[in-house]
Parts: sequence; structure tokens; C-alpha cells
Amino acid sequence: MEIEEAFGIYFRKLEDSSKNDPGSLLRTVYVKERDLEGLYVNGSIDQYGYVEWRPVHQKSKYDFSDLESEFGFVINERIKRFFNSYWFVRISGNYNGWDCSIDGNFPNVELGSFIRKSKNHGRSIDGYINGNYFCLGDAESEEYGYGALYCNNSDASVIVIDWDSAYDCGFSRPVSDFTIKIADSIETLLSNLEV
Repeated sequence: MEIEEAFGIYFRKLEDSSKNDPGSLLRTVYVKERDLEGLYVNGSIDQYGYVEWRPVHQKSKYDFSDLESEFGFVINERIKRFFNSYWFVRISGNYNGWDCSIDGNFPNVELGSFIRKSKNHGRSIDGYINGNYFCLGDAESEEYGYGALYCNNSDASVIVIDWDSAYDCGFSRPVSDFTIKIADSIETLLSNLEV
């Protein structure tokens, strides 16, 4: 499945859900700097500063060549398509018992801030876990608790890392003890995320 198709499945569910509860899901706080590319529905800002939004298929695409040169690795094509498919605000849903929140993708954002890389100062991610990862947002489950949501650059699988627990024990245990793979791919997560 392509990432555009996975996004389409999720966005259809989001739209269907908002029809059952009008205005409840496709609204967000208005941020002028993000009012680009038609993401916000014109004229819909309410008295509390909320605005209706809609996912917008991207016309302008990120060029990843500078980032790849800067960070010293080739970015997975599936991750490139994730960032080059749609503009959207923070989206959320449940996937196999995980409440997942995926940060929005907005025009003119510095994508380098999403990257956690193993070559940073010759160390692994934050010095503890090998590989190059893209931070997607966060996730929580009753059994596991709260963690940061990442997409692995090598295979586009999705993992959750409970950094709080790792820090609490002073990293006396390997971070792998606080890491769990929740989806085989970012497409699997998106297409199966229940609103």
C-alpha cells in the first residue's frame, strides 16, 4: 500500500466521524503561519480562535537532498512520501490498543527537527539506540504507558520509546527494554488508525 492511499483511508474515516459529530474533529486552533496551501477553510475562524481544516494534497514538495547531505544518510522513500503527500494538522486515533497522535505536517517546517540519527556526534539516537528515526508524535497504551512515536528510517516500521522510564532508571537498563514495535510500517499504522 502506498502512503497516499493509507492517508486517504484515515482521512475518509476522520471525515465520516466528523459528519456524525459536526465540527468536533476537523477543527483546530488557528495559527496564521500555517494558513498556507488551503489547509484552513476560509472564513471559518470562530470566536474562540478555532478554525475548520481539511487535509490538502501537496503541490509543493520537500527536496530532501540537502538534509541527506547534512545528516549523512539516505532517507527512506516511504518517509519522503509521508512528508510529501498531505498537509494536515495533528491527527490521532487508536491502533491495536495504542492511542496515537501524529504531529501535523505543515508547509515551511524544518524537517531536520524530526530526525533522530545515529551519527549525531558518533553516538546512537540520544546516545542509546542505534539507527536513524523520524519523530512522528506520541502514543500511549494502558499496558505500556506513554512514549514517543518514531518511524525507523531503515524499514519504515513504527516504534514507541518510553523515554521517561529509561531516564527514571538512569539508563541502567538498555533503552531496548523500553522500546516496542507497534506497526510493521507507517502505512499500516495510518490505514488502520481508528478515529
